[in-house]
Amino acid sequence: MGHGAKFFPVRGHDLTDRFNSLLKEKLLAYRSNVLIDALLFIITLGFYSFIWQRRKIGFVNTLRTEEEFTCSKWINLTLQTCGVYHFYHQITIGRTIRQILRMHGINGTEESSSVLDWVMCIISAGLINDIIHQRDINVLVEKPSREIEPKPD
Repeated sequence: MGHGAKFFPVRGHDLTDRFNSLLKEKLLAYRSNVLIDALLFIITLGFYSFIWQRRKIGFVNTLRTEEEFTCSKWINLTLQTCGVYHFYHQITIGRTIRQILRMHGINGTEESSSVLDWVMCIISAGLINDIIHQRDINVLVEKPSREIEPKPD
């Protein structure tokens, strides 16, 4: 990842502007109010996480050329491992979101140690990680559309 060609197969200026416009419209669907999401997570005793994870997976897959994450894989492995895979998923999708932000020149939430990520994830049942990830997603989505293009390597 990192080559502009994966995002912009045709290099015409008008096509790039149009593509940016369409991408921006699609990304707006992933913006969300973090406070409302957190309250829904608490009120539904964590079941809102299914909706939240689906949104995060969609965001990541929209900005990457390969489908690195899928909802069916996340649900299946989470159920098979009695929830342990969910914590791993939170850590890996968080790293991917931070990579996407850095690729677009945005300093998202600081990388923390893996141990701290795991502890925070387990103690909060993933809620803190979800809040951090959504905040980072909102930062990119709210960036002006002409700036949402990959940085050249």
